[in-house]
Amino acid sequence: MDISIIIPIYNVEPYIVECLQSVVKQSFSGSIECVLVDDCGSDGSIKIAEQFIDAYNGPIQFRTIHHSHNKGIGSARNTGLKVAQGEWIFFLDSDDWIYSHCLEELYKLTVKYPDVDFVQGGATCDSSSYRWLNSESWGDYHEYSSDREWIIKQMLSWVGCLPVPVWNKLYRSKFIKKNGLHFKEGIIHEDELWHHYCSYCTSIVAISPINTLHYRYNPNSIISKSNKEKSSKAFHIIIREMIQSLGDDYRDVYINAIYRKIIVCYNDFESRSEQKRAGKQMMLLSMKMVPSHDAFMLFLKGFINYLFDRKIVIFIKQMAHLI
Repeated sequence: MDISIIIPIYNVEPYIVECLQSVVKQSFSGSIECVLVDDCGSDGSIKIAEQFIDAYNGPIQFRTIHHSHNKGIGSARNTGLKVAQGEWIFFLDSDDWIYSHCLEELYKLTVKYPDVDFVQGGATCDSSSYRWLNSESWGDYHEYSSDREWIIKQMLSWVGCLPVPVWNKLYRSKFIKKNGLHFKEGIIHEDELWHHYCSYCTSIVAISPINTLHYRYNPNSIISKSNKEKSSKAFHIIIREMIQSLGDDYRDVYINAIYRKIIVCYNDFESRSEQKRAGKQMMLLSMKMVPSHDAFMLFLKGFINYLFDRKIVIFIKQMAHLI
């Protein structure tokens, strides 16, 4: 099997047919299996998907796995990974769709560069807020790179050509298994940790100049409907793991990336509990950075000067006076 497409399905009744139609319209001539994971939504998504599969008569092999109860998108992707048989793995969200040339274009680069860990494609979106996903916005980049430092910086950048979302990448299955990559379950924003751990073990990448997926900005999605407190708690877990997993390789690059993530993720949060989480993570990161009290205070001042949300600035300054 050449490619396994993994699609979690949860409350996407208006979009699931368009998603599946884009799969069966692929121009790729190799073998494809499509693994649908039913995550027990409350609408008719899975029933519609099964009706679509029953009516389909083509070369793609469809498989449907049913969860016993709702477990979240991270768990659904893990379920798909356990049963996927393809040499390459492609994650697709069930409210998005892929261009007919998607798999063909990405797979071409695996043939051209047979040692890559994954291939990245560009994505379009109706919302201008996500134009950074579009390959046309990336500027100069390498079609192929084995430069570890460049790869890491691109993966940790907010606007790099190797963005966080797990979808629209063609991963080598052996790369995933060899490095024990999996999604943390029970949280939202699970792509963040997957991408972070992936950056630790990625040595070679290829990047397509072609947009291969359309990302649908769905105001009813899990992320969009989540309140700030739920998002804050998820990022607290994510950033804590990022800090705890710091190693010696490219340590400064990772510390700077986590530092920026704390600032950006908590910039819009206003509650006292959210501010406390930001402060605790800032202190935990600083202890990873500097051993002395003087250096720690210098770090605090730099952190404060960098912040642009005055409410959090006041809170951090208050913390600094207590040290």
